[in-house]
Amino acid sequence: MVVDDEPMIRRLVTWILERRGYSVIVAIDGQDGLDHFERHEDIDLVLSDIVMPRLDGVSMVEQLRLRRPDIPVLFMSGYTGPERSALKDEDLHRLLDKPFTAEQLVERIEQILTR
Repeated sequence: MVVDDEPMIRRLVTWILERRGYSVIVAIDGQDGLDHFERHEDIDLVLSDIVMPRLDGVSMVEQLRLRRPDIPVLFMSGYTGPERSALKDEDLHRLLDKPFTAEQLVERIEQILTR
């Protein structure tokens, strides 16, 4: 599931992942991500921006982990400041800085999914 409030980022990431054979569910913010998760609990990975309206990515993932503690997550962010402080230690190594290349994105996702 791709969760980002920026339409261009959602479209680009979805395009990259679908070209690599992944099925993608798209959410426009954390609340929308929670809603999609209710309907699709078999999601293999959550790729989420950190800063979003209504519900940020960190809060969304905390709620998803209450339902499924082992859900693989990769955060992405263009921010370098205090927004990152909301990440738990184990999530800091699961952070992809924007901008990133298609290769960097796919490589990180494959690393997480093979663990």
